[in-house]
Amino acid sequence: MNRIRSSRLLGTAALTGLAALVLAPPAAAQGAKPAADEASGGLADIVVTARKVSEKLQDVPVTVTAFSGSDLQQQNAVTVSDIAKFTPGFTITQAPSNPTVPLYTIRGQVQNDNLATLEPSVGTYLDGVYVARAYGLNAELVDISSVQVLKGPQGTLFGRNTSAGAVLIETNKPKLDEVSGELRAGYGRYNDFRGSAVVNLPVVKDVFGLRGAIQYHRRDGYITDRATGAKYDNIDNFSGRIKALWQIAPDFSISASADFFRYKSNGPSRELTYVAGTALTYEQLASTQFPGLAKVAPANVAAALNQAPQPPASQIGALGTTPNSVALNDAPLTDTKTQTYSATAQYDSAIGTIKAIGGYRKVTSAASIDLDGTPYLILRTTGRQTLEQYSGELQLTGKTIGGKLDYAAGVTYFTESGIDRSTSENVVGFVTFLAFVGALAPAGVPAGTFVPNTTNQLRGDINNKSYGIYGQATYHLTDKLSFTGGLRYSSDKKGIVTHNGTSPYTQTNYIACTLPSIATVANDTCAAGRNDTFNRMSYTAGLDYKVAPDVLIYAKAGRGYRSGGENLRAQGDPATFAPFKPELNDEQEVGIKSVFFDRKLRINIAAYHNVITNAQRSLLLGVPGSTTLLTVLYNAQKQQTYGIEADLAAVLTPDVTLLLGGAITDPKYKTYTQPTTFGSNVFVDHSRDAFVYVPKQTFNAALDVHHQFDMGRFHGRADVSYSSKYYSAADLNKYSGATINPNAPEAVNSFTTPAAAIVGANVGLTFGNGLDVTLWGRNLTNNRDFTQNLYIGSLGLTSSTRREPATYGGTVSFKF
Repeated sequence: MNRIRSSRLLGTAALTGLAALVLAPPAAAQGAKPAADEASGGLADIVVTARKVSEKLQDVPVTVTAFSGSDLQQQNAVTVSDIAKFTPGFTITQAPSNPTVPLYTIRGQVQNDNLATLEPSVGTYLDGVYVARAYGLNAELVDISSVQVLKGPQGTLFGRNTSAGAVLIETNKPKLDEVSGELRAGYGRYNDFRGSAVVNLPVVKDVFGLRGAIQYHRRDGYITDRATGAKYDNIDNFSGRIKALWQIAPDFSISASADFFRYKSNGPSRELTYVAGTALTYEQLASTQFPGLAKVAPANVAAALNQAPQPPASQIGALGTTPNSVALNDAPLTDTKTQTYSATAQYDSAIGTIKAIGGYRKVTSAASIDLDGTPYLILRTTGRQTLEQYSGELQLTGKTIGGKLDYAAGVTYFTESGIDRSTSENVVGFVTFLAFVGALAPAGVPAGTFVPNTTNQLRGDINNKSYGIYGQATYHLTDKLSFTGGLRYSSDKKGIVTHNGTSPYTQTNYIACTLPSIATVANDTCAAGRNDTFNRMSYTAGLDYKVAPDVLIYAKAGRGYRSGGENLRAQGDPATFAPFKPELNDEQEVGIKSVFFDRKLRINIAAYHNVITNAQRSLLLGVPGSTTLLTVLYNAQKQQTYGIEADLAAVLTPDVTLLLGGAITDPKYKTYTQPTTFGSNVFVDHSRDAFVYVPKQTFNAALDVHHQFDMGRFHGRADVSYSSKYYSAADLNKYSGATINPNAPEAVNSFTTPAAAIVGANVGLTFGNGLDVTLWGRNLTNNRDFTQNLYIGSLGLTSSTRREPATYGGTVSFKF
């Protein structure tokens, strides 16, 4: 293993150093850089890298929302999730089992599960390095240069697994000509302390520099366990980064960085919010096979099962009536660590800019969650992931034909290995009884029969590889009219060896392998392996026209590709081990980017239509010959979405700027059927299913105010972000296992996040000596709606987590 790891690392380093060792010339003139070109008192230019080169946002025929580091501080954005509040059509929700895992939604597409075999539909790039797994992506924003959200398929330049969009995060590079830095400390509600330090050192002036950034963030828990008094949902985070920049020649440089993140929390804590009505009696629950349940009073058991019509708020299982307390049988825990290393060599040659990027990332994560949200062992899950990735990219960008043709081309390589394992401890008696109600009982087994608690154990050893080659060019037909076209070929090889089985709750060894009929791994009696390769071509084509110097209109079409993969949760019948297919997004978009009134008003609008073929969805299916209901990855045949996105910035006075944004998303399934069980010829129409984590409307508004006084510069901001309701479960009409009344409105309400407008504000004063004092508030209306709802079909219940409460505090910083 160490030899393999060393060879991969050596290969990545070799690609990264290619420019340094082979392409570096003695010297050359430094390439021109874009000018700021701001009109006095008007809106500043925004520079983006949506096409692999630095360009003004208003000149790029791509829908991009961009934020500078100072923008993020002004918004009091502290994590990646905060960015979505002010990005039209971009929604981020938290994965049910791990708060460090953000689930991105753009233009009706979402990764609604979190497995190492499932790729995201929105790719994330950290300093140019593709981040495959979302663990730790909701990290603290420390010393950030910019964040850009690209919408729509980025199938050519950013490639695989960006069928919905891409998020580009750039951190600050070392400055080679100054000693500088920043110290920052903040304190807020719930003993929320955040301290950071940034130092920039020109070790050899104009030649070699270092930049370091660290941040520590801790916060007390705000949720109390009513049974034990324990506090949940605390935070104990550490972030650190060091970057180096070596300017070997005016046209040749090498930069490298090491990034570390650690997240620890007794969270997330979940609450029981819905339980389907059942015929279970207290005597059955309190049998010797359920000793934990036998210790509680019958009235409380009934309340926990929602058999009391309106259980009092004082009782355990009061279903969401106490927003600052829960009652759990097991304390939640999340412990996630990431380390990311990257290096970039850049050479500005006569034919263009040659860049080699290499990266390595390791994720180690452990989580234990009481998924049912009750003080009883109904369903508890644990997850452990150890994953490593290596990546390399060699790219060339430049101009030719007298500046009429802009081009970008490159090759990419990616490999990933590691283990994704989880356990689910569940009361099989519940599952068995509920299944019997649905006439699924095996012959000779009476209804109401209970069996001991069982642990499902899932483990996937993954081995993924990907290769890509791309090229894109823009030809300027005239000074106003340009054509852009590009192609990319992607090849993904997905390999997995599963070790899935079941065991009693009190044992650690498997007692039953769940894929015995296809055990294919030698010398392993509980393993099944397979490999599949997925190849696809992506494209982009479009025209853009400068109606006026500050008005650009464009139309484009493109295809995005999201790799297929393996079903890590395969159990029972061999049909459950079938891979899911690649997801393809064919999208058309028209837009306008415009600036008016001497740069006092900026309006950008984009409208789009896309058709998603084989959309990847997590579904609950029955396993033939058993009462098991299994969540697997499946493909919805065809999905269609129409939408419009807009943002506006207006300078109302020299000291006041208004920012507005909004999006309307209208997704529908055109064709979506699934079999009743694996391999069945009987299909169910799911074309009326809801779209998970997709609000139909999102809007945001902010008012930025600043004014220069003799003593310093005043700055303030008030903002609101609105999202219409969205669902956390897909099927609003029917459920497998007949465990709930499909027409019960309380069932749908339990996995619906209601519409909400979240308000924030901050005010501060920056003094001439670099000192800044700021007061801030988040979620000032204290909206505590449930934002992540998990419907557990096999048990007929829903558990949920709430929005964080109102927080407020102050921050002091000093720049030097």
